[in-house]
Amino acid sequence: MPKIKTLIWALLLCGSFFSMIRPAAAQTPPPSLALKDAIIVAEDAMAKTKIDMSGHYIYSVIYTNSSEGQFWLFTYKTAVPTVSQEILVKVYMNGRTEFSGGYFLRRGGY
Repeated sequence: MPKIKTLIWALLLCGSFFSMIRPAAAQTPPPSLALKDAIIVAEDAMAKTKIDMSGHYIYSVIYTNSSEGQFWLFTYKTAVPTVSQEILVKVYMNGRTEFSGGYFLRRGGY
């Protein structure tokens, strides 16, 4: 029984140690581009592509980061299922946009 208690304490100590370290390494700074402004940027960029977005709606929004910086990732879906129903729009904090999915898959990327 003493060995089990020792093992449990060791696991608890290791778990608390790693739980303290992980958040510091995984910190993402808060967005410098507000979500409401990013929506406008994404919709303006989509309008410039001349793709009919009337059948699409914003399905999800995620704030995340990559080696290129932080960005809002918008997923637009069609109300009626189609072959390429999702369009993904990345809006970086500097206003730069990238597209993928849906129509952009057929074109070979952004």
